[in-house]
Amino acid sequence: MPTQTFYNLPKNKKKNIENVAIKLINDLGYDKTTVSDIVKACQIPRGSFYQYFDNKFDLFSYLLESKQQEEMTFIKPLYEDLAGEAFIDLYKDFVQASLDFARQHLDVYQLGFQLYQTHDETVNDMRQHMEEKKLDIYRDLLTQDVENGYLKAGVNVDVLAKLLYAFNVKELYHLIYEGGTDREILDLTTCMIDIIKYGVKKEGS
Repeated sequence: MPTQTFYNLPKNKKKNIENVAIKLINDLGYDKTTVSDIVKACQIPRGSFYQYFDNKFDLFSYLLESKQQEEMTFIKPLYEDLAGEAFIDLYKDFVQASLDFARQHLDVYQLGFQLYQTHDETVNDMRQHMEEKKLDIYRDLLTQDVENGYLKAGVNVDVLAKLLYAFNVKELYHLIYEGGTDREILDLTTCMIDIIKYGVKKEGS
């Protein structure tokens, strides 16, 4: 993570480094972006960069973690609604909140797409760790649904959590990155949740 030297920078200089780095990585891709590219675009000495970050990955992980924290703050009110409703019923609202955040922070949101475009092993390890943390949240929320009687007893919450997460990343995340409309994304979400809730087999067959 960044050094205290970076945190001590004037707010506008710190924000400029963040914004320029995000745009550069989105334009070039993580693998093709170099520290030389970053210092040139940010107009800072190479030595200063290493006073702020250990390396390119250190900067990238900081940018992603900052995005995650902002997004969690953005959707936090939804967690308060879970006291009286099932997570599976509010899943579409979580998707809508993510869409709202993405539209307001598109460059930052697209940065997360780089996690799925890189061949860097360190970044892939970080992605797996981030995915596991998100899966743990899904598992906890779905387990609460079972305990509260919203889902039938015995449902495999691990499989369901993985299904919802895979849908989120493989379908919704890619649609946002590729310019899909909110209506397309929400309609797809509704179809997914209906299949989970009501199944696909014809009644009586």
